[in-house]
Amino acid sequence: MHVEKNVFDTLIGTILDIEGNTKDTIKARLDLERMGIRRGLWMNRDSDKARRDLAFFSMKPNDKKDFLKFISSVKFPDGYASNIARCVNVDGGKFTGLKSHDCHVFMQRLLPVGIRHLLPEDVVKPIMLLSRFFSQLTAKTLRKTDIHQLRHDIVQVLCKFEMIFPPAFFTSMIHVMVHLPEEALLAGPVNYRWMYPIERLLGELKKTVRNRAKPEGSIIEAWVQYESLNFCGMYLKDVDTAFNRPQRNNDGGVRNEKLSVFAQSARPFGDPARGESLSRNDMEVAHWFVLNNCDEIMAYLDEHEEMIKREHPSHLVANKHRELFPQWFLTEGSKFPEIDVFGDVYVRPGNELAESLYTTMVEKSQLVLQESASQLPPDTPLESVDPPHDAGFQILTETLDQTLGRRPGTYCRGMGNARRRESRARSASQSNSQVTALTAEVAELRTQMSQMSQILQSIVQSGVPIPNVGPSSTSEPLQPDLRHPTTAPIDTVQTSEPHLQDDHVDFHTLFD
Repeated sequence: MHVEKNVFDTLIGTILDIEGNTKDTIKARLDLERMGIRRGLWMNRDSDKARRDLAFFSMKPNDKKDFLKFISSVKFPDGYASNIARCVNVDGGKFTGLKSHDCHVFMQRLLPVGIRHLLPEDVVKPIMLLSRFFSQLTAKTLRKTDIHQLRHDIVQVLCKFEMIFPPAFFTSMIHVMVHLPEEALLAGPVNYRWMYPIERLLGELKKTVRNRAKPEGSIIEAWVQYESLNFCGMYLKDVDTAFNRPQRNNDGGVRNEKLSVFAQSARPFGDPARGESLSRNDMEVAHWFVLNNCDEIMAYLDEHEEMIKREHPSHLVANKHRELFPQWFLTEGSKFPEIDVFGDVYVRPGNELAESLYTTMVEKSQLVLQESASQLPPDTPLESVDPPHDAGFQILTETLDQTLGRRPGTYCRGMGNARRRESRARSASQSNSQVTALTAEVAELRTQMSQMSQILQSIVQSGVPIPNVGPSSTSEPLQPDLRHPTTAPIDTVQTSEPHLQDDHVDFHTLFD
């Protein structure tokens, strides 16, 4: 815990060139000259004067101000970290009053992001590796294989630091980092042994002491009042308490989406009227973040990763998995439960057209689901229904036609995007070919009719009785009268409706 703070103070003081905290001092430059190494960091001598120029691993004054402004603008959720902005002195170019936990959050979360565009790449990469080292070392779960890897990584980081910073940078605390993985291997995860919560509680208790002669009594009195107020605050509805007070950095309510990756509340950025234009690379990064952090498709991610491992070498698995998974998931992995993605669409409040489209799409998706389920056995669960492949596309086009009115032209789907194909007038060659085809069909029908007429004439001449054919209904097929004459009359049963005689059809006149 304190090792991380001491390392942070040394590192941030050197890259910001803070007087009193930097290790890049005049004595350190003179030591380099005496040893005859790192000529680029020697003192710059003009006649009888010598000055210390800014090193390549330190920020320029303008970059330092930008870095401090970025740190002062960062806001964290309640309980995650203290208000680090109060410790930033932009005009003085330094930090004041940073606690151990503030340095812990700064080292792992803010430092890699803040220096990314302000220092050379050869300096930024080792610092980011150091930040990742502390982040993995302080994780809740530690594996022995990870600890062995951390023991190897920290040595490489320190070797890179030796090529960047002067020898004065490597104090005893910098060397202690080499032994931290071994300590975690013997004692277990760090977060069960660090003193952050204890020091925070002791700091709160120290503030309650009013009578220094009897500090225990002051602490007991303050603790009883604190417990009583907390207990009463649970039952007070119209009073601002710690239980109903909004968060310090409120992001605009709670989201109730079904997909876990969209369930967190967040504050949107950009102009809501014009929208935010992102580059293609930014869109791909955002798309992969959504897919890779959605718990509902973890099974698909594992399946695709195993498939990539069988088809590609080990050093290409990660890149190929990220590159090929979105298209594979679109074509192979998505089934009907994903058609309910309309239920996860975020509709900005106040947009009546968007709300209307959203409601209509949800209703149509339920109708498609019910129609697909009606064709299966009654015991089939609704989750296992497999809808048509283009159900989502059909729902979208029908909703737009119903809301905005159908425009001339047909919609077609290709390469994952919907496009409208305008209706065009048919050419003369197309019309002539269709007329020729229709003429051939009519001639063939006339030939068939003449043949049927000859067959009927031969049947009549042979004396075979021909059944009477009446007009058929729409529900029953045409059936011939198959009754044969008998020697004795058959009594007919009178039904509720009188029998209507079938009209006689003259087949000779029909086919002539």
